[in-house]
Amino acid sequence: MGAVQDDFVLSSGDELMITFTGQRTEQNTYKIDTRGMIIIKDIPPIPAMGKTIKQVQGSINASLASMPNTQSYISLS
Repeated sequence: MGAVQDDFVLSSGDELMITFTGQRTEQNTYKIDTRGMIIIKDIPPIPAMGKTIKQVQGSINASLASMPNTQSYISLS
């Protein structure tokens, strides 16, 4: 799909490439499920449908508070 702005509103079925750096280092593609959630191992489900990429990134980073020095970077896959 290419580059999109941080204010792009997500919907069910969108796929996000999420990269974690720091204490947790990995990169995976996650699909927003039919309930509008992103399921990431070791993190509570993140509501994503109807939210912007920037809002979802903020939610993920807040969930990473227990992992010091870990950040997430998100792009539409």
